[in-house]
Amino acid sequence: MLLGGVVNEAKLGDHLKNVTSLSVMHVDFTNPFITNYEVRNENTFSLRSYFELDGGPQTYSWKIDAGVEWQRTNATINNYDNNLGVQGNPQKLDKINTDQHFVFGRYSADIFTKLHLEAALS
Repeated sequence: MLLGGVVNEAKLGDHLKNVTSLSVMHVDFTNPFITNYEVRNENTFSLRSYFELDGGPQTYSWKIDAGVEWQRTNATINNYDNNLGVQGNPQKLDKINTDQHFVFGRYSADIFTKLHLEAALS
């Protein structure tokens, strides 16, 4: 498995910033199991970006986050007969493409540094 990513944080003002991240993952997997011979190839891409507004350091400090996330995986998962550790005839050949994307929001607050409140929705 190979995994990589980059993150960019941009300060847009005294109390506003944007954080954007991009990641990629590649899986190349072969498993000569007792009952079958599995060959798997997966590629995943994801992007996340959010804005954060904070109330600054006070007795009652708060932050609000709002953003989006998108992820896509393209996979081929193939199972073959296992002929003593050698790939044999196909049992099941699958191509699976998945997408997930959503928007999210989060509110957090610290009151007198004794109580932490947090609420989120996506």
